[in-house]
Amino acid sequence: MKNNIFGKVFKWQTTSRFAAAAVVIIAAVSVYMGCEQGLGVTPGLRTLNGTVTVIGTPKVGVELEAVLTVTDPAEMTVVDSLAKTYRWQKQDGDDAAGWEDIARDEDVANPEKYTPGSGDVNCFIRVEVTVSGYRPLIGEANAGVLAGDGAYAINTGSMTNGTVTANPATADDGDTVTLTVSPASGLTLTTGSLTVTKVSGGAVTVEGSGNTYTFTMPGEPVNVTAAFEQLGEGAYSISVSPLTGGAEEEREEK
Repeated sequence: MKNNIFGKVFKWQTTSRFAAAAVVIIAAVSVYMGCEQGLGVTPGLRTLNGTVTVIGTPKVGVELEAVLTVTDPAEMTVVDSLAKTYRWQKQDGDDAAGWEDIARDEDVANPEKYTPGSGDVNCFIRVEVTVSGYRPLIGEANAGVLAGDGAYAINTGSMTNGTVTANPATADDGDTVTLTVSPASGLTLTTGSLTVTKVSGGAVTVEGSGNTYTFTMPGEPVNVTAAFEQLGEGAYSISVSPLTGGAEEEREEK
């Protein structure tokens, strides 16, 4: 009788343990699925055995590139043929705020590449690469974005009947650039012809007069253009000649 009782108790305990274990397993699966959904990860996606590396110096005007490397060569062959998306993000290095997406055109020609601008200075840059059917991988640049050192070119090109010289020849965003105009003999700068234009389009404000002008460098290269014309009839120059006794007079020449 005791054996039967003990047997029933043992059977009940064994059954209870299996039931409890089943509850634990179901709960664990539920938590896992919930976590995946909470993180925005679609259940059922495969894990890609690989890494994303950001190549390039994080610096204003210097191109960065995301390089995806897959451990298994056979899987890499498959991955190469699949669609990929590149989500570039930045984090302010001063206050360690959360990561925010970097606005880019949806039809950008090379989504795997990104060139930091002046608004990215001191920010950390990373990229999230998603291959169709796989969970995303993230790669991060190894340092915050530097301001640069004259990364932007000032293109004066080839001009007719005169030249324009930029000082400095390259500049950073916010630098003051001085333009010196040198017309050929007998010529002068055509009024309003000196322009500075961003390579992406849009005029840059130029200030000055005579043969010296200045502008503030934008966060990209610029093109400088100018036109020259002959001194018109009726134009005069003033010269001062010393006279005996130290007196001076002005003489008009046409």
